[in-house]
Amino acid sequence: MKAVSACSPWLLCVSLLAFELTPSVILAAACDPIVATAVSVQGMVDVRRVNVTQWQPVSLNDIFCAGDRIRVGDRSRADIALANRAVLRLDQNITITLGGVQNKQTFLVDLIEGASYFSSRTTLPLGLRTVFVNAGVEGTEGLIRHGNTQTKITILDGEVVAANGGQTH
Repeated sequence: MKAVSACSPWLLCVSLLAFELTPSVILAAACDPIVATAVSVQGMVDVRRVNVTQWQPVSLNDIFCAGDRIRVGDRSRADIALANRAVLRLDQNITITLGGVQNKQTFLVDLIEGASYFSSRTTLPLGLRTVFVNAGVEGTEGLIRHGNTQTKITILDGEVVAANGGQTH
């Protein structure tokens, strides 16, 4: 942001603020509500915005909308703070899609591939979905790892409800 001033001894001093329009500022106007923010970015982290076909680099403090897909490259990491104050620590070689909020309570994240550490110390539930399992997380800390043939959930503290094909575990 740049401040521009014009003063004259006969007139009141007028200050104008000129904003630089960054992609995050432009996106904020088009994204209501904002569902997540990049709070740490290390290495190659990209986002494919909703209705956009090209991947773009992610920078610190970038914001995300429901439907945005985030991928983290080899030897890279990212921390994503969700709107419900849960944090996802994305490991290298992961792809997720931010699903937004369902039923005004549960924040959904689709894990396409890779592993993520999650910490949800809030009463608002976090729903983690893969092709093999759906997990409901509330006030929990753990790790979810999704591969080609299975999904593993490790709970470090708290509880999780997981279901596959209508069965709850």
